[in-house]
Amino acid sequence: MGSAFKMQMISSVVNDAGRRSSEFGRVNEYIFFLWFGDMDLSGYIESQDEDVRWTSLRRFNTRKDMHRKNQFYPIYVNKKSGLIEAAGEPLPKDFPRELAPKRKGCIGVFPIREEDGEELIWRVSRNTFMDLKRQGYISIGKYQNNKKNPYPIYYLQEGIVKKIKNGEIEKIGKNPHDESVLVRYKESKGVPLKTSWHFPLHNTSASGTKLLKSFVPGCKFPSPKSLYAVEDCLLLFLKNRPNSIVLDFFAGSGTTCHAVMKLNRRFGGQRQSISITNNEVGNDDEKRLSKGGLRPGEPKWDKHGICESVTIPRIKAAITGKTPSGKRVKGNYKIMKVISHEDSVEKGIWKPVDDFPKHEGLQENATFFRLSYESRAAVEQDFAFERIAPLLWMRAGATGAQIDTWPDSGWATSDVYGVIVDLDMSASFLDKVRESDAVNTVFVVTDEEDRFRVLANELPKRVDAVRLWRSYVSTFRRGS
Repeated sequence: MGSAFKMQMISSVVNDAGRRSSEFGRVNEYIFFLWFGDMDLSGYIESQDEDVRWTSLRRFNTRKDMHRKNQFYPIYVNKKSGLIEAAGEPLPKDFPRELAPKRKGCIGVFPIREEDGEELIWRVSRNTFMDLKRQGYISIGKYQNNKKNPYPIYYLQEGIVKKIKNGEIEKIGKNPHDESVLVRYKESKGVPLKTSWHFPLHNTSASGTKLLKSFVPGCKFPSPKSLYAVEDCLLLFLKNRPNSIVLDFFAGSGTTCHAVMKLNRRFGGQRQSISITNNEVGNDDEKRLSKGGLRPGEPKWDKHGICESVTIPRIKAAITGKTPSGKRVKGNYKIMKVISHEDSVEKGIWKPVDDFPKHEGLQENATFFRLSYESRAAVEQDFAFERIAPLLWMRAGATGAQIDTWPDSGWATSDVYGVIVDLDMSASFLDKVRESDAVNTVFVVTDEEDRFRVLANELPKRVDAVRLWRSYVSTFRRGS
């Protein structure tokens, strides 16, 4: 295990309101971290990135003092949609804005100082504005009634655009309202961590219970963990370990698996999650189902269990972006941003902001296995091969398609592995394996050591040959 071993406990606020009882209301939980060997702690929760700043398009220079002739023009916003349709031609210095051309169904928005109604100018010319709009670098806020500026308009400054082009800032999607780009810094400055956490996104009500129900509406699960709390805990160790395997022995509602998939979306990589849970039925459901004459193991009973009613539907919904009924998952994932002192007089104030829509899904692969007992007769008659086949798929790396039926031709190959059960067909099997650089594992079903060695030596060096012993041969044997 190695000589290095570390352990620390964190006190984390999970509900400011506190849980009611006859004693002090409990607002926190405790997180224990244990790490071994060369595992290192980054010391930062990277979700607290510095925000990419969108700047108001209004310049503080007044129109009457302006030397820039092309920076006072109407921006036409559709009254119904609240979206920008076009920008009008610049107005001459002494031309009244009230006489500017109208556009059907639109409001002409000008840069007006709210306090006294003074006419200002836009920060960019009309042509530059339209170019920025085409690239998604213009954003419009919500309608503000009784304001001289009914629609706040923002843009990404030249320095930000340069950072997007050189890759320092990345595009992660589009704002569903106005098609403006969603962007973030690739490298986070982070916030140093202490042993007491009070992060808004770690709230178990908003980021646990409510978030879970957005993916599986109507599901019953007591006190699910905050998705972002679990994500941050994993992030402390796994950001720079893109091929990590995360094992969760008590999967519950599936928060850990969900968090691993979200890490892959944010930082790239192929981190894998293995989640294990029973299919326990809640006390109320157990009493109700028992009264109805049902028993554990029956489909009508099992569909109410935690795995079938919560864990699996939640993981599927997170991947596809659709609820079990096929509707798009509502809302956006969140990320914590540090409010800079230009926005707030206090340093270190954090706020949750939108990251990307949940309905986009997390574009991962998942497979679900049920642990059960098979009768000896079913195994010997080869009725159970399809249930044994996933073990081979997992051993080969759990990627690509699965060989789930007995290879009648004597062998079969998938994206990354192959199975051969008839060594008399070795020549054609070897030809197929050599054709693909992706095949990395071959399972050889035989009880003859010499023949296994001969075939293994003929395989490309990149391929791992795995012999399935006599017990496997018995398992795979077809017929009685």
